[in-house]
Amino acid sequence: MIPISILRAAGLTDRQVLKVLELMEAEKKNTRREKNRIAKQNQRSRQQKTDDTNAPEIHQQKQRSGQRKSADSQPKKDDTNVEITQQFENFWKSYPKRGGASNPKKPAREKFIRAVTMGVSPVEIIAAARRYHEIERSSGRDGTKFIPQATRWLNEQRWNDYPGTNGAELPLGVHIKADTPEWNAWCGYLRQHGKRTPPTDKSGGWRFDTLWPPI
Repeated sequence: MIPISILRAAGLTDRQVLKVLELMEAEKKNTRREKNRIAKQNQRSRQQKTDDTNAPEIHQQKQRSGQRKSADSQPKKDDTNVEITQQFENFWKSYPKRGGASNPKKPAREKFIRAVTMGVSPVEIIAAARRYHEIERSSGRDGTKFIPQATRWLNEQRWNDYPGTNGAELPLGVHIKADTPEWNAWCGYLRQHGKRTPPTDKSGGWRFDTLWPPI
């Protein structure tokens, strides 16, 4: 800043000196603002370069994080396979037997898993198999070669032919009529293990866990 004495020596009046000082102060402020603007611009430029350099790594980190969250939110494959396998075993117990005729289990399991993974409810399949078992037992065909293999039954989507009670799951177990070989086998098994034999219900039988008692 120019000293006031020099301005007065130049012959300026007090008002002119004051005006020069104001202009010099304003110029000084403008200079500071310009320096600040340039400094901020340089800082933004350096930050942008840093962001551009780190962008691929940040994107990869976000992708990995998203994949972990997606994996955590989905059921584990092993747990799903175990659940489907258990459901198939319930189906296999519910499906009527073929006596001495062949009924391969492995291809039936593959057909069952395929149907479930395609969106068919396993509860619907199992309930239909139980109802089909009830019908075939009542007709006397249960345990004979006239029962189709479970693989064929599943492949033809026969669960649609035995919807049960409006798609609701049927009661667990198998209803066995009194005075049948299955009934007598169960009663003998219960007496052997010191248990009471069941009474007959309104349908003239009783619902047991399986068609035949444990060996």
